[in-house]
Amino acid sequence: MINKSVFKISIDESIKHLKGLNLFKDIGPNQIGCYSKEFKKVCRGNKHIDIYNCIVKNLDYEIILNDDSFFQFSWDNEYLRYSFIQNPNISFSKTDYLNQVFSLEEIDEMSDSDLDELVNEDDYEQFLNEQIQNNNPIYIRYDFDRKGYKPLLHSCSHIHFTLSEDMRISSQRIFTPHMFTYLCVKLCYYDSWKSHFELKEQNAIASEILDIKNRAFLISDKDIWNDIEKNEMYLF
Repeated sequence: MINKSVFKISIDESIKHLKGLNLFKDIGPNQIGCYSKEFKKVCRGNKHIDIYNCIVKNLDYEIILNDDSFFQFSWDNEYLRYSFIQNPNISFSKTDYLNQVFSLEEIDEMSDSDLDELVNEDDYEQFLNEQIQNNNPIYIRYDFDRKGYKPLLHSCSHIHFTLSEDMRISSQRIFTPHMFTYLCVKLCYYDSWKSHFELKEQNAIASEILDIKNRAFLISDKDIWNDIEKNEMYLF
């Protein structure tokens, strides 16, 4: 189990990573892992749009990205929970909005200050409300749940790639927030990830990936990870 100090440092590393990819927008205003009672209730319904809207309403997040998707990270002595909740609304920037209103020639002739003055906030908000919803938003969650462990049924360390509680993949490692963030970025923001790493040498990339992976501790406790569990399909 990772301690709280390592947990917090890893969140800081996640933020640094996201900033390097130009994906980071802000951190949440509340204490890490403290979410509203409404959020915990809504999660039981397993509806992505309801979960997302509740997070927005109650600021139940640790990190918000530029496209208004969220990361959540919570820790206690026997339980870890990390989530990535994609914005279910197709994201449009103010530039996208202006492209709908003006021609490219008109926009090219304007300064940045001119463009800012042309954005009516009420009209822009209405424009966002009228956009098409993403019918397949991504939800990824990692759990380390010692109390919930059941051999070959509910592994202690596992990751979900949907809201389904039964769809989980075991792992022999205890994920850090940074490793979880790295995985989500590669799966969900491939263009950003690819552009970032194209600037580096292949050996440097491999070294960085290995370092992130190695910080996710191998489970040594045979009460929750043993030869029986290794017979199952699992992640590194």
